[in-house]
Amino acid sequence: PLVANTTGHQAFVINSDGNANNNPYMEFQQDGTRRAFIQFHDTDNTLKLTSEFGNLELRAAATAGSDSDTTYLTVKAGGTISASGNLSSTGNLDIDGTSNLQGDVTLQSDLSVVDVNATNITGSEISSSTALFTTATIDKIGGAIDFNNEIKNFN
Repeated sequence: PLVANTTGHQAFVINSDGNANNNPYMEFQQDGTRRAFIQFHDTDNTLKLTSEFGNLELRAAATAGSDSDTTYLTVKAGGTISASGNLSSTGNLDIDGTSNLQGDVTLQSDLSVVDVNATNITGSEISSSTALFTTATIDKIGGAIDFNNEIKNFN
């Protein structure tokens, strides 16, 4: 193994001299076949973490200071992304495609929905303490919805 001992902060450098568009990378091989690489791509100033034969996982300790490694984000071959734990975004979180939300969903601000197509909406309660639910077109719902404390049955 390659071991770098240092008393400073910088222990390892990959420096690609010459042309500014060299796209330097570090490659991981098994039996002479490249399996993955980490590359700085000069053209679009992007750090690329690439697995060519499987999934990518982002792992961290389950609690600070422990040496356990728990998977919190997985990018599977083919493009499926799964995350566990709390997902937090300070900007927009755009989801393109089908989403499967399990557990509680809490909105701290307004919800804007462009189009909802559902054959089944299930759950025990849809509530809001401060927001107004002004317009809705809902098909194929069994049960009741409470609009401003007025029960509307849809059976």
